[in-house]
Amino acid sequence: MARVELQKIKIRYLPRLIILSEEKEVSTKLEGSLIFYLLTEIKNYLKLSPPKRRAIFYNGVSVGTIAFVNVKNGSAEVGYFIGKDYWNKGIATIALKKMLLFGFNKIGLKKIYAHTNKNNLNSQKVLLKNKFIMKKSGGEKLYFEKLK
Repeated sequence: MARVELQKIKIRYLPRLIILSEEKEVSTKLEGSLIFYLLTEIKNYLKLSPPKRRAIFYNGVSVGTIAFVNVKNGSAEVGYFIGKDYWNKGIATIALKKMLLFGFNKIGLKKIYAHTNKNNLNSQKVLLKNKFIMKKSGGEKLYFEKLK
């Protein structure tokens, strides 16, 4: 049985995660540069601040990241990516489920939200499988939320 784990990002994971994020099919679905986020993570790592970004591992191999951003007033946005070779295996669904437990139970969040491009059907399925509710549509984006 395949195993999905979330781990705090370590500097040694970064080269592989950057390579995965730069795959054409992946990078076109990401909002902003993962390199920017990972450089921020290095800065946070060096400051020893508590990270809200995790590396996603599948059968012992790092395959993507998942993170809470814009954390304030009991809410946060969640974002994630998985390398293309690992799509359609249920990895993102399981990773998000684990991250939701972390957010609601450890961080104390009350609301977690996300948005996707309208053409990113796989990400929408991940959110819906985790019982997010689509709240609105705006331009090329769909907005989802989940309450504790």
